[in-house]
Amino acid sequence: MNFPTETKKRLAQLSEDTLAKFKIISAAARNADQYGPPAGATAMASINTMTQGDTVRNLEKIGQEVRFGFHALVREPAIGRVVVLSQNNVEKTYYICRGTTVGGVENLASYRSPIGEMISLPLGDEFYLPDGTTVEIVEKTQLHPKLYDLLWDSENTVVDSDEFGLLTLKSLRALLEVGLDDQFDENRLSRILADEVESENVVLGRRRALIAKIGLRDQPILDQYQSEIFRLPLDEQLLILGPPGTGKTTTLIRRLGQKLDRQYLEADERLAVSNIEMTSDLSHADSWLMFTPTELLKHYLKEAFNQEGVPASNSRIQTWSSFSRTIARSTFRILKTSSGRGSFSLNTTIDSLSGDALEQPINWFTHFDEWQRSAYLSELKKAAENLCENSAIKVSKVGQRLLHTLRDTDDSALTSIFMALVSLIPEVQILVEGLKK
Repeated sequence: MNFPTETKKRLAQLSEDTLAKFKIISAAARNADQYGPPAGATAMASINTMTQGDTVRNLEKIGQEVRFGFHALVREPAIGRVVVLSQNNVEKTYYICRGTTVGGVENLASYRSPIGEMISLPLGDEFYLPDGTTVEIVEKTQLHPKLYDLLWDSENTVVDSDEFGLLTLKSLRALLEVGLDDQFDENRLSRILADEVESENVVLGRRRALIAKIGLRDQPILDQYQSEIFRLPLDEQLLILGPPGTGKTTTLIRRLGQKLDRQYLEADERLAVSNIEMTSDLSHADSWLMFTPTELLKHYLKEAFNQEGVPASNSRIQTWSSFSRTIARSTFRILKTSSGRGSFSLNTTIDSLSGDALEQPINWFTHFDEWQRSAYLSELKKAAENLCENSAIKVSKVGQRLLHTLRDTDDSALTSIFMALVSLIPEVQILVEGLKK
């Protein structure tokens, strides 16, 4: 494939710089792991609100997480490379790693950090660095590090640049296999990239990697829209819809990995986490639960979570059928147990939905929602009317206020009705306490 000389030179320089950076990051992570991670500032920030034992356990847990991050960096030094241009036309290159960073490496940022968002943005977008500098994204590289015989490589590297467009490099080392010197000779580079082997190594556009095993596709870098979901606040709730293979599960796994990493939580998020931990028996690391439809997918999810650095035990990833049976037996005590407790036996052979409902689930849900809404409002109005007819004046007034709210609010605005009912709770509570006397 015939590329301009400058493009050849740029690709070769990219390859050399990236492989050299892999070596630096991996060595720094191995050295940091050898001497042990320092106690994190996040752990010490809440020492005054915790018992000494809790503090020690928290420090140990954070130390283990950091050490696990160093191990990951040794195996996978970086997942991305971003070149930005400042308003003064100064070019700067950042390397993005999957999770934990290591000190002593220039321009290395975690994908979970605000700077990590750059790798998901389109070329030409402006980005505001933490120091207030405005930069433009001019080149992005998605990296897949591999270590062969103590030599680093990156396979199926995707480079997107204003200069030469979108390319896939099957092997960075293959571009440099004739030997690495301090200086790149233009004629030598021309020979490298003009060779038949090298021509096959550089592919226009994005080349899909061959499937080596069955499992969830590892997607270290999310696209722009997935990245927005990934970085939403901790208390944000949303529904993600899409056909298979669009990255729904991947986005959730990446988001969970970030939100479990205290280092990259905002101050208000860290405070909320600390408050919840003090009032519950669960640590933040164990405060999540993911449901999966099958046991097979559960196995693949555990592998994906491990890749992200998130420990995922069987108690954290469960099938809904198994979880619902456990709840029905142990919590609600509806289903019979081996000890004889419970009133009902589960029969999975009985169809609980009609054929029409199964064939048209959206219509079934819509009809059910309309019925439930109508039944709820009807019962609520009936209860308000009964209160109005009560001989006690205070009770009757509460009923009148409730009935007035229901009549003046659109039946479709359940949120407004709910908020109005919430406002009546203190008055009802006082009324109930008075009736007890």
